[in-house]
Amino acid sequence: MCDCPPRSLLMFTMLMFTMENCFYVLMSQAVRCLKDPSIAPRDKQRLKQELSSELSTLLSSVSRNFRRGSPLSPASGLLLFP
Repeated sequence: MCDCPPRSLLMFTMLMFTMENCFYVLMSQAVRCLKDPSIAPRDKQRLKQELSSELSTLLSSVSRNFRRGSPLSPASGLLLFP
């Protein structure tokens, strides 16, 4: 008999891990664009507005999942214990 977590829990954990990494890439690319002097200030402002909207939606979705008692991502253990 295996003490492995159920497949759905494992899939959810992998999904959360993937979402976290996508978030890091998104944020690093956004910061890069905001610091780029060749991008027009108007475009930077639009990027800030769009990011704010998307991050707000993401935060509400993730908060809803964690209130239900969903497990943390595998990466959270790495961040808590450097």
